[in-house]
Amino acid sequence: MNTRVKMILPYAMQIGDGSTSLLSAFTFVNNKRNDWVYGFQVRARTNLQKNAWAFGNSRTLNAWVQKSIAPKTSVSAGITYLDISSITGRDPRINGPVQAANPSNYGGTTTSFVLGLNQLVKIFPGGHEDRIGLEISKPIDQNLNGPQMGTSWQFQIGYQKSFRY
Repeated sequence: MNTRVKMILPYAMQIGDGSTSLLSAFTFVNNKRNDWVYGFQVRARTNLQKNAWAFGNSRTLNAWVQKSIAPKTSVSAGITYLDISSITGRDPRINGPVQAANPSNYGGTTTSFVLGLNQLVKIFPGGHEDRIGLEISKPIDQNLNGPQMGTSWQFQIGYQKSFRY
């Protein structure tokens, strides 16, 4: 009867978890094979200090191969493996009758196949040429914790500008 319920939305709707995390990565790239480039990257996000709750630690492994098809154009293909732990801890204020209020229903593993296209172009003056990158990925295996919506397709577009000193 004209009352408003104050509630805290589920974990995925929060801006952050208030924890301190360490982001680390190692990247290897080899481009000594004519027009071929290959490499891999290992990344990790580890919670160092947690408040009442924290999003789970994550580990990512990317492996790719890239081939030049023209002087300023290349294509790439790769595999990405992502492993995210479920939420640790609990916020007692998040208790709605929805699946997203259960910290166990977050995280899981996903393996995706990735195709990409890179193009060097001159958009802005100065430095090296600009790089436009397009990438599309499709999960080939998903094992998610609890009832979650899986990923179908992902599309990413990126812009990179390098400068000379």
